[in-house]
Amino acid sequence: MLEEAKTILHGHVLTLMVTGSGGFNISKTLDVPFIQEVMACSQAIKILIPKTDAAIELGGEDAKVTYFGDSLEQRMNGTCAGGTGAFIDQMASLLQTDVQGLNTHPAKLKSPLR
Repeated sequence: MLEEAKTILHGHVLTLMVTGSGGFNISKTLDVPFIQEVMACSQAIKILIPKTDAAIELGGEDAKVTYFGDSLEQRMNGTCAGGTGAFIDQMASLLQTDVQGLNTHPAKLKSPLR
């Protein structure tokens, strides 16, 4: 996979880091820096879609919501809740809407997400 990426990315400058629950050991083996996944996602959002107000990330082990604005606020559930109705209800509550609002609010955006 890395050899294929090398062919595609040849001549381009990039920064490579490893993240995720199993990433620390992989980063040591590859001698590549490790970055905590919430920090990696937040930095990517700030660069790629800087007008983002909030981001919800569903992982295999947990779920996170990050609020961007004057001050960064991040919340994370304590146990695995990805894919459950309880998690969806929790995210709606954090965003001060209901479950239907999670579906309708994005439709009101003035510019498309990338």
